[in-house]
Amino acid sequence: MDFLTREVFDTAILLVIMIGSALAIVRFYRDMIRPLPGDPRYRRPLPDNTAPSDPTHTEGA
Repeated sequence: MDFLTREVFDTAILLVIMIGSALAIVRFYRDMIRPLPGDPRYRRPLPDNTAPSDPTHTEGA
């Protein structure tokens, strides 16, 4: 473990802090730009495998 000098250890700590900060910034940015559920422009996409809510609805009619 002679390779683990003070400089190498300090560099490793700084790299972990910088990578964590970059990931936190990306996550915060994505959270800020996504629409909120109460926003009128917000529409949740429906899955393709869901049946229509109207039981009288028939395909192709």
